Amino acid sequence: MTASEAAETSDLVFKIVVSGPTGGGKSTFISTIAAQSGERAAPAPDVDADGDSAVGMDFATYVVPDPSGDVELRLYGMPGEERFRFMWELLAEGADGIVMVVDGRAPEAWTEALKQIAVLRAVDEAPGIIVVNRRPDAATLAEANRCFADTGLRVVACEVTDGAAVADALLHVLAEALEQIEAVGQTTREADAWL
Repeated sequence: MTASEAAETSDLVFKIVVSGPTGGGKSTFISTIAAQSGERAAPAPDVDADGDSAVGMDFATYVVPDPSGDVELRLYGMPGEERFRFMWELLAEGADGIVMVVDGRAPEAWTEALKQIAVLRAVDEAPGIIVVNRRPDAATLAEANRCFADTGLRVVACEVTDGAAVADALLHVLAEALEQIEAVGQTTREADAWL
């Protein structure tokens, strides 16, 4: 059974926004989890002038099997360029979780991630994580923790080409989203009820 077929029977659906500065690894994160599910991500329609970054929005689903009912994660890849800021706000609306993907080798781009977090959090206080891509060392993770300390988002190392690592990152976001739902008293979320 493919993820698309499983999604048709999912009991719970969560909207996860995958964001981050241009070139951080958002498209790879989404395509990696799509491949893990036996699917292909719906790719961004174009690449930038350098030919190395997606221009547009990626989409994929990932179904987390659960004995009490499958959980479908719908991943929306947010374009990283400032010119797409209007899309940041649209994608943030109704988000259940945020995955902010940053390049561990490019901390100078992290200020862009902070801008995106501010926009996303102004629209919706969704829980999430900061994924530091490209095999960061301990010093880079410490620097990331300092940089993102005020966001309230946990910083994790994750090589976005590693399916198990990407799945683990998504499970962390799902766990935080479920905790938030319990905290506000929601007990169930019907598939497609909020889309």
